Amino acid sequence: MLGLPQQAPSWYRARLSEELRERRLARTPLTKLSETADVLFCVSRSCYDGFPVRNIPLPSPATFAGRLLSTYMLTKYTSRFLFYRTAAGLCDITRYQSVREVVNPSNDKKLEEVAFRHQLDPVSFKRVARLLRRVWPLLP
Repeated sequence: MLGLPQQAPSWYRARLSEELRERRLARTPLTKLSETADVLFCVSRSCYDGFPVRNIPLPSPATFAGRLLSTYMLTKYTSRFLFYRTAAGLCDITRYQSVREVVNPSNDKKLEEVAFRHQLDPVSFKRVARLLRRVWPLLP
C-alpha cells in the first residue's frame, strides 16, 4: 500500500540503529511505545523488502503488550499516511493519490523533503501541513 522504495541493505541497518538509539533515549511510556513501534516498523520493512536486519525480541502479538504495540503502530502510520494524503490534496488535488508517506510530519525539513519528492510547492505544502497539524487527531 505504501509503495516504499527498496533500499540498500546498509540503509536498513542504519535506520534500525537510529531507531534503537531513539528507543533507548525515550523517557515516558508513550514515547517508549512510539519508538518501539518505529523499531517494529523498521524490522518489518526490512524483512518485507528481503533484507532482514536481525531478530529483535518484540512482544508476541498474542500478548497484551504485543497487541498494544501492533495497534499503536498501525494507528500511527495510518494517521501519518492519511495526514500526507490530506495535505497533498489540499495543495494539489491532482497528485494527492501518489503521496504515500509515513515520516514524522512535525519536522519541517521532512515536510520539504516530501514536497520535493512529490513535486509539490514546498512553501504551500509546509503552510498547509502546519495548519493541518493543529487539528489532526492521533498524530504521534
